[in-house]
Amino acid sequence: MLEQTENRCREAAHPDFTGMRVLLVGERRDEQLARVLARDGHDVLSVDEPQAAIRLSGVFAPEVIVFVGASCGEVRRALPAAGIIALVWGQDVEERISALQAGADDCLASPWSDAELRARVRAIGRRRARVWQFSAAGAPI
Repeated sequence: MLEQTENRCREAAHPDFTGMRVLLVGERRDEQLARVLARDGHDVLSVDEPQAAIRLSGVFAPEVIVFVGASCGEVRRALPAAGIIALVWGQDVEERISALQAGADDCLASPWSDAELRARVRAIGRRRARVWQFSAAGAPI
């Protein structure tokens, strides 16, 4: 299974691919989320735990990581350039603050809207593109 995933990751890293590489992390992730993001042209890979995300990062190199009920701190330290969105269960403000303090760039509480998640993934992509453009031009970031 891991070999098949690694092969798929190498294909997604091809320069002709126009969508972003999005990694869904968490035991409670929903395959519906993967389908929603894939419809936007993203290559989406799902893993159960943060350690698997770190192991696959060398071949998949995610641009956006969506955590579904999982802690993002360990992955943030290992993959500092990836944009991270945390999806948290319930409306507890402390849980959202905790996700942001652990390293998430953005946070959505359940029930989340597919349209809002898609918009937030695109927003992270735009921010990453601007940073890349400025850094390629030698401008300070």
